[in-house]
Amino acid sequence: MVRAGFEFRGKASHASADPWQGVNALDACIQMFNNVAMLRQQTRPDCRIHGIITHGGAAANIIPEHAAALFYVRAPRIDQMWALYQRVVACAEGAARATGATLTVTQHDNVYEPLKRNQPLLDLFAANMATVGMKEGEPIRDRMGSSDIGNVSQIVPAIQPMVAIAPTGMAIHTREFADAAVQPMARAGMLAAAKTLALTAFDLLAEPARVQAAKDEFARAR
Repeated sequence: MVRAGFEFRGKASHASADPWQGVNALDACIQMFNNVAMLRQQTRPDCRIHGIITHGGAAANIIPEHAAALFYVRAPRIDQMWALYQRVVACAEGAARATGATLTVTQHDNVYEPLKRNQPLLDLFAANMATVGMKEGEPIRDRMGSSDIGNVSQIVPAIQPMVAIAPTGMAIHTREFADAAVQPMARAGMLAAAKTLALTAFDLLAEPARVQAAKDEFARAR
């Protein structure tokens, strides 16, 4: 995942008395969103583009001279992410040109890389899940998210197990999920996850061959 800020600069003017004297930066920002919306038809189903307007003007009777947006671009592979990101930038450039605004793009440094799977570590964690009484669920194939654990997994063997703390099917980043996160089910899930992580760490410390197996898998996956 890559994050980028898009700032549009125009020219302020009275929105009723002299609107033709202004250059509407908010129009440029909104046009970028429209361009991105059309771009989504041509994006792969496993890619995501989402953004918000972070500044849209100072007053309704003034043509906005400044508008800004923040966008996230996600893809399963880093090359796909950069290719899609360039198309999002093109959406912003086209919007600026169409409205007469100027554009500044600020790419954030912390790019999140894809997570590299490590089967020996996953198998060990799954075995310890059974020890603490947890059942392994079906793989989740149509959900996307990003984390710096992906960057870590490109350097050393790593895993990102997910343990349920809310009822199946509940969407994350919702009010309902926030409420569920303080319920007994969530506490039980976190305790079980902590025990499983501790057991997995113990096994790796006690059996160096397991560490080597994880390293070998990591080397093969390069």
